[in-house]
Amino acid sequence: MEINLTDEEKELLILLGSGEMMRTSSQIMGIHPNVLREIKRSAMEKLGARNHVHAIFLALLQGLIKVPD
Repeated sequence: MEINLTDEEKELLILLGSGEMMRTSSQIMGIHPNVLREIKRSAMEKLGARNHVHAIFLALLQGLIKVPD
């Protein structure tokens, strides 16, 4: 089964994987924190993840995101 993450879901997972906090990610992406929480929830659900760290791990394993050095 192919998992299709939106660009916003990918961007959020990359930011979180790079060590950014949700509040900072919200500012960087220009998205209200409540909307960002929904984006995170959606990505976790699509990936079958238990938390956002697990979501980042699964997205990396599946080649859906790359976290910059």
